[in-house]
Amino acid sequence: MANQEQEEIIKLFKLYLEGGTTSREEAILFDYLNSDKDVEEILHKTIDNAWSVESTDKDFTTAANDELKTIWNAIDSRKRITVKQISWLKYAASIIVFCAISLLLFLNTKKASVSQSAFRLITRTTSLNEKIRLVLSDSSVVYLGSSSSISWIENLGEQKYRTVTLSGEAFFEVKHDLAHPFIVQTGKLKTQVLGTSFNIYAYKGDDIFSVSVKTGKVGVIESNAGVKKTLSLLTPGMQLVYFNSNGKFAVNTIETRDAGSWINNKFVFNDAKLSDMLLRLQHHYGVKFKLMDPKLASCRFNATFIDRSLTDIVEQLHLMSGGKIRSELSEDKKTIKLWGEACQ
Repeated sequence: MANQEQEEIIKLFKLYLEGGTTSREEAILFDYLNSDKDVEEILHKTIDNAWSVESTDKDFTTAANDELKTIWNAIDSRKRITVKQISWLKYAASIIVFCAISLLLFLNTKKASVSQSAFRLITRTTSLNEKIRLVLSDSSVVYLGSSSSISWIENLGEQKYRTVTLSGEAFFEVKHDLAHPFIVQTGKLKTQVLGTSFNIYAYKGDDIFSVSVKTGKVGVIESNAGVKKTLSLLTPGMQLVYFNSNGKFAVNTIETRDAGSWINNKFVFNDAKLSDMLLRLQHHYGVKFKLMDPKLASCRFNATFIDRSLTDIVEQLHLMSGGKIRSELSEDKKTIKLWGEACQ
């Protein structure tokens, strides 16, 4: 198992312990735990994490002890562990540690075979200045942008939804399948479609997420603290901009041809704040922009950059500001400082 896949399963395991997983996510998790893959490292890390954050309030109730006996019985009889058998994981940190140890012992002795149709979680990640094209098992196509990551399940079996998880930016061309809606999970947002093409901008740590539709219809749903709310149904030429900091959103109009235009090295900005422009550009060009005067962040510009070098873009910003915005590249060529007079 690749290191990145291990990290994904560890995160899923932690989410399960916190009671935050869906039935689909639990199916993925327990398929891995019952597979012939080497997952000992995952569970060792789980144990270490559990000890490091363990609460002093331990659970020695009869219910917890009974559940612990269930695990040991399962290990002794070499049966497959099920979600129901270890639902007690959510009781207390001390019990979590026992569970992880029990699972390790079980996995060291089990002989069960794994069905060829088992779920398989796949993750792909791009580095700075890298873009890749992916074809999913349902023939849908994904163009993954720079410094982005996407995960999906291969071998859907009887699952109703085609679900992927995205961090970063991607343009999707989803194959139409009325019986299996396609869902993209990005933070608090879920974007659901049947068959369409659309772009999602959702870099972890950014305040702004956006969904832009080129063809078809897209539903955007917010899931916050277990409460789901449909924000909007988008059609071609519509874009939803969501602010993670306060949960507010706005629906704008865009040119359909501009949705996913970054695939062809085209960046379009309409009345955009300089701070938002720089954030988007730095993800794709692999450089950090640093505004020396915070007032510059609110400057607004209309600009289109097609196959332009970073040097050209910075020079264009200088010209568009009437020469007021100046720049300097750091010696290691990883940071560009911008300063000058604030916009009127």
